[in-house]
Amino acid sequence: MVLKVNSFLIFICSLIGSFISNAILLAEESALDQVTKNTIVVISPHNSVIQNEFTLGFKEWYKRLFIQDVHIDWRNTGGSSESLKFVLSEFVRTPNSIGIDCFFGGGYEPYLILKNAGLLQRVELPKALLQHIPDSIGGINIYDPDLHWFGAALSCFGILQNKKIIQINGLPEVFAWHDLTSPGLYGWVGAADPRKSGTMTVIFESILQLYGWNDGWKILAIISANVRNFDRVAAATAKDVFYGEIAYGITIDFYALTQINAAGKTNLFFALPKNAAVPIPDGIAMLKGAPNPAVTSRFIEFVLSESGQKLWFLPPGQSGGPKKYFLSRLTVQSDLYEKFKDIISIDNPYKNFNPDLVYDVKKAQVRRDIINAIAGAILVDTHDELKKAWKTAIENNKTRVFISNFPTIPITEDEAIITSQGAWNDPAFRANKKIEWIMWAKKTYSYLKAICSK
Repeated sequence: MVLKVNSFLIFICSLIGSFISNAILLAEESALDQVTKNTIVVISPHNSVIQNEFTLGFKEWYKRLFIQDVHIDWRNTGGSSESLKFVLSEFVRTPNSIGIDCFFGGGYEPYLILKNAGLLQRVELPKALLQHIPDSIGGINIYDPDLHWFGAALSCFGILQNKKIIQINGLPEVFAWHDLTSPGLYGWVGAADPRKSGTMTVIFESILQLYGWNDGWKILAIISANVRNFDRVAAATAKDVFYGEIAYGITIDFYALTQINAAGKTNLFFALPKNAAVPIPDGIAMLKGAPNPAVTSRFIEFVLSESGQKLWFLPPGQSGGPKKYFLSRLTVQSDLYEKFKDIISIDNPYKNFNPDLVYDVKKAQVRRDIINAIAGAILVDTHDELKKAWKTAIENNKTRVFISNFPTIPITEDEAIITSQGAWNDPAFRANKKIEWIMWAKKTYSYLKAICSK
């Protein structure tokens, strides 16, 4: 009898144990399903600091509004240009979806390219939210009129400068792009390769639009001659200024302000070029075939909301601000500058820009690739030859000879636009043109070095 009772108890316990095990397994599977359901994949050139702050902020916001956990799977393939190339190449391989929900950061032009390629999805946001965001500035849309992409933050481009290096070496402070052509700055300037940096792509385009095609390329060439070397990404340029490797770094406000926060305003400062600074939106968008469109829409809504925007510009410790890091970005919500004027020291970019300078977005978009290719061929790939010729001119006091004899580049502005829309799509044509431009540059710099040696 005792044996039967014990056997019965063992049987009951095994049933209970099995039930508990199954319940735990089902709970784990349910939790896993919930994680998968509320996970979005975001490709972004933003660094880990921004990714961490927006992950924490989104989790809190989502939990408060939807009583659920949410997760972000970040993907990073390099700078903005490399991220764009990756997305485009993946859509060639799998046209309907690449398994990525959102493109976040990387400037402005990638979103125009992605939209024109039909690779973005329209996102309907609350009308009350967009009422706080101006639709355009300086001829540039802050968000797409068709709601395929949105400016998540604003960016300005300028020159980060190391005060101590400038003082020690008797160098001048600079406040315009043209100032960087001074022979005394030889080897003290830093910049990134525009083929790998969306920041530099926009800066090169801005200089060409500001000074004109021929004068613009001449200025870019002399600035490049003063460049120590071309970095892979603009963030590296700003770090070189911080460490005193160079005195001047051509960069975006975010990279500059990050280094200023680390070094202090007494050591570094950031100059926006006079009459040449137009705020550019740094975008966010849902990609075509996003696996999780509902949560992606909510992520974009969060980023543009006051809760998300405060992460950009409030210092850590302020209510609603970032947890640990000062992100030092400009908000797209115009009314937040006034609302937090006693906390922040950032001027309202919607009120402080040159209204006469209108950035031609369509022109920039059409010729983006060909300008990068020209710059790569005549400024980056032949940088050593350019520097040697310019150095010879400096040593022999022939910089005026160098500048006056610098020829126009072997393609006109009209030809560049026409070529961009036709022949440039042919890989063989592109390869031959790049070789042609490299040979032109080598010949030009050899000639300039020779006449400046006499």
